[in-house]
Amino acid sequence: MKVIAAMPWRFDWDFSGLSKHMVAYFNAISDIGVDVNLYCLGSENKKAKFSILKVPVKSILDGATFAPLFNSIAFSHEFAKLIDDEEYDILHCFNTTTLFLKERKYLFQTSNPTYAFALDAVKDEYPKTVKYQRLLKYYALVAELERLEYDQTDIIIANSDVVKENIVNYYGVDSSQIEIIPNGVRPEECNFNRPLQSTGKMKIVLFPSTIHVMKGFRYLVEAMAEIRKTFPETILIVCGRIHPFEYDMFKNLIERKRKESGIVLAGFMPREQLSKYYHMADVCVMPLLFGTMSTALLEAIAHGLPIVTTSHSGIPNVEDVGIKVPAKDSNAIADAIIKLLSNPNLWKKKSENTRRVIKNYLWSDIAKKSVEIYERLI
Repeated sequence: MKVIAAMPWRFDWDFSGLSKHMVAYFNAISDIGVDVNLYCLGSENKKAKFSILKVPVKSILDGATFAPLFNSIAFSHEFAKLIDDEEYDILHCFNTTTLFLKERKYLFQTSNPTYAFALDAVKDEYPKTVKYQRLLKYYALVAELERLEYDQTDIIIANSDVVKENIVNYYGVDSSQIEIIPNGVRPEECNFNRPLQSTGKMKIVLFPSTIHVMKGFRYLVEAMAEIRKTFPETILIVCGRIHPFEYDMFKNLIERKRKESGIVLAGFMPREQLSKYYHMADVCVMPLLFGTMSTALLEAIAHGLPIVTTSHSGIPNVEDVGIKVPAKDSNAIADAIIKLLSNPNLWKKKSENTRRVIKNYLWSDIAKKSVEIYERLI
């Protein structure tokens, strides 16, 4: 079976969670014996077992708000021309790659959040300035392109129930058209040989991601101020950089709240280096406002670390391995973290459950389900 896949992003960046999990995904599909040719913007990834082919697009790299969309549309146009005479069994397309495919039959997989829902989630989070109002217009335009892509395909793959529900609710797609293929982890990434919960005074709350409005970082910072009233020596370790577009917002927030909320900026690091932080921490927290399925939270579970997150994490088993909180609710976040930090038996139960839960997210099993969908489409 030959599969041609297309994603308008790069795969030669070690730090990208998307790059990491998509390489693992197609590696697992290749292990089954499927011949995968992936067309993308970047050059070869040395960790890939499948063919990565660069689409020659002159990308806009100046950080302009609409640059990612322009690059994706340009990619879609060139990709359609490149595969015009190609022979294949399955055309596996991701966001903004199907706009010029004419009458070709393809499988469409969304790896982005649903932008119509994302717009509702963040429209009141940004300052009322020209810069951020332009960003909201970008969200609205991408949402319309998503609508076009969903209308033109017979089978859609979403990576979580929350994304599926948003596609149905915002775009009117029949739920029977949508399959769930979650994100995953490799067995060698699972490491449950962690110390027991710290019995000392210092507690560590881990935020292993980019500082971004969509990640709910502001609400976590506010929650930390409350947590430190109960556990004064608790610190918040942030393993990620501030999103460049939102730098002005979060630089000021961190400067104002750094001492009160115990913020420690560990900075950017490749995904592989996060393991020691998952083992150091007492709880992993990501109070997402919207999302698809969080790779960072899956990695935390794979290291036996209890989590606190919202329903937008895309992980249906949150209550087995942590505590689910409402989005945009600092008090609920603080209460959940305090509950885990103050109850060793609860913490231990959540940690022990991670071994069972993570078995649902191994790439080898996820790849088999994908190939079943390929065979059905053929």
